[in-house]
Amino acid sequence: MANIWENAVITNKGVELQAQILAGGNIPITAIRTGSGTVPVSQLNDQMELSNVKQTCLFQPIMVNGNTAIIPVILTNSGLAEGYTLRQVGFYARDMDGEEILFALAQNSEPRYIPSEAEMPNYSLTWNFHFGLSNNVKLTIESDPAGLVTPKQLEERLNGIVFTIGPESAGYPANPVENQVHIMYEG
Repeated sequence: MANIWENAVITNKGVELQAQILAGGNIPITAIRTGSGTVPVSQLNDQMELSNVKQTCLFQPIMVNGNTAIIPVILTNSGLAEGYTLRQVGFYARDMDGEEILFALAQNSEPRYIPSEAEMPNYSLTWNFHFGLSNNVKLTIESDPAGLVTPKQLEERLNGIVFTIGPESAGYPANPVENQVHIMYEG
């Protein structure tokens, strides 16, 4: 599989933020947004905002593997009224003055169409973006986790639950087993 995000950079503002916290500190990631515009690769570092911002993505807690921070990003089309061609993903952080800046961005080499919710309900994409860490600099996430679960939390919750899929004559079985989910369909 090709690396569609091969054109990825830390922006000039992101480099400034890194320099300010080299003694050891956090880079608080505040948002991840997508855009449909592009710029020449040589100008990616200079971007202060994504080109033609379209939506904000969900993201899971950062995972650390050695000197690499991995940010799982989830793009859904929930509430998306109009589809668009995805070309950029931007990572926003809070600088030392408390202002939100475009910290890093990736511009894909293979644009992808993101359908509206009406075109394809429940559409989603996931990516793991990897950031190299050094000099005690840490990435942190600023988000409201209400309503979100990590894949590990979901696996733990589903452990031991039996899923039964099949036709049932009328509604649920007369004596359902505790912790058993019955998925009904008509057909």
